[in-house]
Amino acid sequence: MKKDRTNDLNIWNLVFIIVFAFMISLPLLFHNRQEGKVSKTENRVLAAKPSLFQEDGTINRDIIPEFEAYVDDNIGFKEQALAANIILKYRLFHVLDIPDWILGKDNNLFYTSGGEDIRTYAGQNAYSKADLKSMAANLENMNQYFERLGCYTYNMFIPNKEAVYSEYYPSGVTHSPKSRQDIFCRYFAKKYKRNVINVRDDLLAEKDKGAMLFYKNFDASHWNMNGAFVGYRRLMEEIKKDIPEITILEREDFDITEDKFTGLMYYYAQLGAVQNSFDFEDTIYTWTLKGGYHSVMDEEPPEGIVIDPNLSYYHYYNQQITNGETLFIVGDSYLYNFLLPMFGESFEHVYFIRNYNKEMTIEWLEAIETISELAEVVCPDVFVFEVVERVFNKSYFDYMSAY
Repeated sequence: MKKDRTNDLNIWNLVFIIVFAFMISLPLLFHNRQEGKVSKTENRVLAAKPSLFQEDGTINRDIIPEFEAYVDDNIGFKEQALAANIILKYRLFHVLDIPDWILGKDNNLFYTSGGEDIRTYAGQNAYSKADLKSMAANLENMNQYFERLGCYTYNMFIPNKEAVYSEYYPSGVTHSPKSRQDIFCRYFAKKYKRNVINVRDDLLAEKDKGAMLFYKNFDASHWNMNGAFVGYRRLMEEIKKDIPEITILEREDFDITEDKFTGLMYYYAQLGAVQNSFDFEDTIYTWTLKGGYHSVMDEEPPEGIVIDPNLSYYHYYNQQITNGETLFIVGDSYLYNFLLPMFGESFEHVYFIRNYNKEMTIEWLEAIETISELAEVVCPDVFVFEVVERVFNKSYFDYMSAY
């Protein structure tokens, strides 16, 4: 009898070991094999599988930490575990545990850029005099380059959401009234007598009229179409001073509709469990041009020019406009996600390209060479450099020294 019990115990131990081994193997069996996959819960590209050898044939000395990052990012069921963590922490403690985001008042979400935007808001990362001088000189290099091509040049600076809606920012964070972006704009305009468009002033003025200019939580890292139109008008009014015949769209040219959104953020649309656990509300404003846009998008770059996909290249052309004017923009998603078709109603050609993106597969110098090559082929009449505050750092401006 004792022997039978021992056998039974051994069998159950074996079963337990097999089940346990199977369970811990599941995450490895179901790990992500898709290169370049974007995590829905973290809104970022997952780490790629490392290579033992580098492009020059030498051994990759960083393969161990790169492999650890690859496994951590792509292990099976991580997405589900992160989603469950977001839901439980919010329901139990009213804490939003999402990388790069913080929850403010009235369910307003704010992007943090890994905490750097919080320091910017608090005035803890001001530029030194040497930084200001270097950054301004590098931006001046870019302006002079496009002037040599025969362009009118404009420099457009867009604030973070919290610089306009500080009253909704989480309590306990000191707000510095002087942002480093404002300081740079004044410095650059004074030193080089440049056309500087600081849209923050225009947004604050429009905000006083009662309009909501940034998304509350649907896409809380961007302005909405109300805010985008404020930026459009300010830029176009500056351009019209140099090109009086240019057409500017008016608010009355659009049908504006409002749709209600309930959930977390649109990033989580494919994660129903997460969306259904949040009752955040926002309004989506849709601006539809009466009669429709006449500009159309051409996805192919000029012949002979190869553009990295992460440079976010766009080309709009309008056959109904014969003014011969070409607009060339180096900027970010605040323009290419919102305003390019509007610009296409004023210019015969509109070209947009991103100056730099951390996910690019090419070096920054190659990116600038691509931008320069494109500019010299299309021969623009108007050049716009645009940057949002959260990208406004010294390393970004150092790239421009190559011009």
